[in-house]
Amino acid sequence: MVKYTLIAAATVAAAVTFGGCGGGNDQTLPPTTTTSAATSPSAPTSTPPAWQSKYTPAQIKTYNAALKRWNEYWTKSNQIYAEGVDTPGAEQVFKDYTAISPSLINKLKTYYQQGIRITTPPNALWTRPLAIRGATYVKFEQCTDYSGEKAVQNGKPAKLAVKHKVTPVTVEIEKPAGHDWTIFSMTVKDQKSCARQQ
Repeated sequence: MVKYTLIAAATVAAAVTFGGCGGGNDQTLPPTTTTSAATSPSAPTSTPPAWQSKYTPAQIKTYNAALKRWNEYWTKSNQIYAEGVDTPGAEQVFKDYTAISPSLINKLKTYYQQGIRITTPPNALWTRPLAIRGATYVKFEQCTDYSGEKAVQNGKPAKLAVKHKVTPVTVEIEKPAGHDWTIFSMTVKDQKSCARQQ
């Protein structure tokens, strides 16, 4: 079984059990990331979400800028883990978008060495801010649906073992001086469903 883990302070992951041939020899694999979904959160409807009443227009603008950056990373990392290949271009994505690139690169190398690919990514259902500080820090929650996620190891299907198929992922992203928005942590909370919590 494997948990896709980002860093010591960050886990965006579903657990996966990779079955071996002949039964009884399921393999435990090192952790790696699950920022591998091709679907970004749905576009806002004409009715503003309830959370917007808690923030100023300037804070909402900051949140949207941070979320745009996150969605870019989410899409690019999807492609990386679908291909499952450690390349200089893939490593550069982690360096450009996150402050945790060494950990992410190590996990990608593990996936590459063990033939793991995320063939069908999880689906991001919605996001909402949890904290907005000035114009440089945002913490938000993304409700993520893992029910359709699929992975393979060396062409063999993997069984997802995440307990709650629709569960929140918490992201912290900051904008250091002279830099674009940078992801500092991603944590999956496999504790309860978030499908109806928006």
